[in-house]
Amino acid sequence: MTDRFLDFYNSELDALRRRAARFAAAHPKIAARLRLSDDAADDPNIERLIQSFSYTAARVRQKLEDGLPELTDGLLETLYPHYLAPQPAFTILSLSPDPALDGALSVKRGTEVVSEPIDGDRVRFATTQNVNLAPIRLTDTRLRPRPFEAPPAPAGAAACLRLTIETTGSVPLRDMGLDRLRLFLSGPTAQAQGLARLMLQSILGVTLAAHTSDPYARRMPATSVRPVGFDAETALTPWPEGSFAGYRTLAEFAALPEKFLFFDIDLGPLRETNRLDVYVFFDRPPDDTLTRVGAGSITLHATPAVNLFPARAEPIALDGSRTAYPLAADARRPRTRTVHSVRRVTIAGADGKTQTAPPLFHRLTDRRAGEVYWHLRRHASEDEKHLGSTTLAFVDRRGIDATSEPGTAGVDILATNGMLSRKLPFGGGQPALGLSSPIDHVTAVTCLRAPTKPRPPASDDDRAWQLMSHLSLNHLSLQSGGAATLRDILRLYDPGDGPDITQMIDAIDSVDTATGLARIDGVNVTGTDITLTLDDNCIAAGQAVVFASVLDRFFGCYTTLNTFTRLRVRLKNRLDTLAHFPARAGEGALI
Repeated sequence: MTDRFLDFYNSELDALRRRAARFAAAHPKIAARLRLSDDAADDPNIERLIQSFSYTAARVRQKLEDGLPELTDGLLETLYPHYLAPQPAFTILSLSPDPALDGALSVKRGTEVVSEPIDGDRVRFATTQNVNLAPIRLTDTRLRPRPFEAPPAPAGAAACLRLTIETTGSVPLRDMGLDRLRLFLSGPTAQAQGLARLMLQSILGVTLAAHTSDPYARRMPATSVRPVGFDAETALTPWPEGSFAGYRTLAEFAALPEKFLFFDIDLGPLRETNRLDVYVFFDRPPDDTLTRVGAGSITLHATPAVNLFPARAEPIALDGSRTAYPLAADARRPRTRTVHSVRRVTIAGADGKTQTAPPLFHRLTDRRAGEVYWHLRRHASEDEKHLGSTTLAFVDRRGIDATSEPGTAGVDILATNGMLSRKLPFGGGQPALGLSSPIDHVTAVTCLRAPTKPRPPASDDDRAWQLMSHLSLNHLSLQSGGAATLRDILRLYDPGDGPDITQMIDAIDSVDTATGLARIDGVNVTGTDITLTLDDNCIAAGQAVVFASVLDRFFGCYTTLNTFTRLRVRLKNRLDTLAHFPARAGEGALI
């Protein structure tokens, strides 16, 4: 019996005794016959009756309170489905191309990578970005302040990042079909964030050349370098259309901050050469965190990956014996396979006919009499080594049990390996990973970051408050509540088991808004200028800029038609601007 039910029982028993005391004082003759006093009943039969009624009342009260999570869970599953699902493990992988590859090869998002067997199972990861694999390698990485060796630099250039690319085979760069270069800033955290600060805020231009004195060096604008990871095409987990994209960005930043350390450089047509220098010029010199930029600071052919994979759950026999049926990802591996989300449910009746059951709270469901709907319920586990359990209820359009006729439900799910990923060794070439289905010219898979810790969904007691917190934040509340409002919503995504995210949230000192002007499609429109002030005693400059780039996208998603947000960031103890971002309408920047 849970402590929660015991609290209900004691509360009801105490209430009955207090009411009995008042009744005894008001009606002493009747109370004398019932043998009631202020704190107990002398007759043991009356005392048993009071305790039995308290037990029944506690059951009713628990059922009523359990009904609230069913409502809030339904709303959360519809509006913010990411918040109820358990968070799987994430990591960063790199793929090694065959040196004999004769051109660029696209390894599609969703490619499955598996570990060696652990506890009778394998950890299965899926890549979350397309990887443009090419027979090239990064042979030199240098970041230098002035004076630096480079082709003619843009005016005001204070530093230069030089990347030397060489082919590994006989195919020249021009014939590879390589139109862009994706970089992952793979150095130590402070260094990667410091370099990201330059890439996000300080680029003046890019030059492609064979060497420093190349007369055919090609100059490109600063816009040829773009951050990667903010678009829906690079989402870590499936995200329903119509759900608020700003929360996806926050959730992913809290789960895997390294996801936002990827950058694309447009290359355009290349010359017939086996070597290329890419020069990226910045308008500010590197800070102290960037003194050791070199080999290992930038990696090619990398991608985030998530411990999610499609599976067929155990079939459910619908016999009408219960209102909700246990949903198991794999009965043979209950500790290493957990349900993350339900993708499709079909019901096969005794007559052999099969129907597809829609989710009860789906916003596009056409409510039809006699149709069966499913409703997923998640249950927290008291064991922190397990991500909890799930049940599936089958109901009619009113939410009433609808499994009176026998049948079998087949459920397609996304599954995760739960806490199994925590047992993967890391370092010294570990963990040993490979493609589940071999791809020609992919010779190895390397894990660049230790898998993150999986996390269970929010507990039942917190969900009503979390739903209201999500619903309460809007543009007006940001203007009136400022820093406190922003900190509250960010804390919803703070895992609490590491100092980084908590420290960044605590660093928010103030949020000021003002009406601004920008041009959209040649027309001046009004929007919101946001000034975010961060406490530099709590956050480093590089970390602050990466954090602000995520908040910039989050704020942009609150814009309505024909308006915008424009973010400026400063540090509390400095007068200058740390970072500024272009006016943004939704997920797109206004150029």
